[in-house]
Formats: sequence, structure tokens, C-alpha cells
Amino acid sequence: MVLKITLLSIGFFLCPLTLQTQRLATSEEQKGEFVIRQIVPLEKFVGITPVEGGLNEKSAVALEKSELSHLVINFRRDNLREEDGPQFIKITTTLTKREGNVYDKITQYAFTFAKEAIPDSEDARIRMYAQKIVPFGFVSRRKIDSVDVHLDSLSDWGVVKIDVTPDEEYTKYSRRFQSCRTWYYRTKGNRWEIAFFLGIPKVLYDTEKRDSVAYGNASVMLRLFFLDGETGSRYPLNIGIGTFGISTPIDVSKNGGGFVISLFLDVVQLLNTNFNLDLSSRFNGGLEVTPFFPIDHRARLLVNVRIGISP
Repeated sequence: MVLKITLLSIGFFLCPLTLQTQRLATSEEQKGEFVIRQIVPLEKFVGITPVEGGLNEKSAVALEKSELSHLVINFRRDNLREEDGPQFIKITTTLTKREGNVYDKITQYAFTFAKEAIPDSEDARIRMYAQKIVPFGFVSRRKIDSVDVHLDSLSDWGVVKIDVTPDEEYTKYSRRFQSCRTWYYRTKGNRWEIAFFLGIPKVLYDTEKRDSVAYGNASVMLRLFFLDGETGSRYPLNIGIGTFGISTPIDVSKNGGGFVISLFLDVVQLLNTNFNLDLSSRFNGGLEVTPFFPIDHRARLLVNVRIGISP
């Protein structure tokens, strides 16, 4: 009986000591501090190389596809402090066609932290964070310093938008502020473009008025455009070949129809270029000079106004 009381007394004496040891162990585990204590503004430590993109779609930097494939998000870890803890990053790449519709969105994840003075300590910290994120997981040592931007198929003159934000999964319960870095690029492509247009021309000047022709109110043109090397937009001046002075696309006859070569100043595209308007390239309108070759009539030079649509 005396022995039992003695053991119980020892147990009660050791119990607070055990609890204290557990608290110390917990404190030791938190020296690595897996919980984010501070979300550092991304401008402080996140960048992109080798070419920094534009801040919006209008200022997107045009690069060849091979150049875009070498874009890298880098982390300036010297700008982080140990007490900042790990920084969890989400990289979203949105690929948009020239017409404006999104055709792919790619998401990547990474984390980084302040540089350690001793390489072995840094490797140990990486392993600790990897185990916390995914038990028995693996984290690439290189991704702590930089992440290659992943891109699939790229559309000619499409826009590549790269957003870098704190990863919501690890920061949604944190006291935080909005932090984001965004860059815009444009994929260079072919400098020439062909489009089919139906148009309504109106003759302003005819060099052969004496040889009168009953011009119809329709025209069909295959137009050749030269594209700007930085934006991929069409230059306002273009050339075309097709039918003119007809009533229907196949109505070429001695009653007025014929064939033309057209030099066209597209006022719609001119407004888009000079005033940053967003009018659709499916529509055109402007002034044209056309050598005209009618059936059973003398060839002539016409000056016209035209509006048109590309189906």
C-alpha cells in the first residue's frame, strides 16, 4: 500500500514536467514556423527574366515563341527575412488568341523563403517544408529560387498574361493585403495576312465617264494585309483583287461588272491604330483607288468609298 502511494506521488510530480517538455518540443518545432507570419509584397522579391513584360494588354511586349519559352519567374530571396517565413506563390498563365478569346489557362505553384547562411541548413528547411505540404513529398531545390513559366501551344499574335499572387490555399485565413504582379506578352507570328471581304462601293471619280458603265452595288475582294511587327495589327493601307460593279458575287457581265485591283485606305483600322479604339477587324471602311477592267468596256481608274465585312 505504501509502495502504491509512493508511485502515485512520483507520477503526479512528473506529470507537469512531461507537459512542460511537450510545450518545449512544440516551441522547438515552431522555430521553423510553418505558419506564415507575414505575406511579403511580391514587388519586393518576385521578378521575371530575361524580358519584363508590359503592364497591360496595350503595352504587351512582342516576343518570338522561342523567346517566350525561356521566361522564368525568379525569387530575390536576399530581400526576405527569416521571420517572414515561407512565401507560397501561385503562377497563372492565361493564353488568349488574337481575337480575344481565352483558349488555355495554366496554373503552377511554388514556395520560397529567406536564404540560409549554411547550405545544409537550407536543404534541411526545404525537406521540412516539403514534408509539411505533402507527406513523403519532394520539392525541387531549383524551384526555391526560380520557376520556368509553363507554356503550351502559342497562337500567332495572341496575348500571354502571367499573374503571380500569394497562394490562396495557404493565405486565405491570414491577415493580408492584395498583392499581385502581372506581365503581358504578345506572341509574334506571320507578318502577312489574307482575308475575304464583301463590300458596298460607291464610285466618286471615273476616268472614262464617256464610256458609261452601270455599276452595281456589290464587290467581292480578297485582301492582303501587312501586320505591325509589335502588335500584330493590320496596317491601314492594303491591297486586294476581286470583282467590282456587280449586283451579286457571280454577276460579272457586260452590263457593268468587271475585275479590279484595289489599293485601299482603311479608315476603321486607322482609327484603331491612332486612337486605341477596339473596332473589329471584320469590318472595314474607307477610300480606295482601283484600276477597273469591265466586260466590253474600256479599262479605267476609279476612286471609290467602300464599306465591307469579312464573313
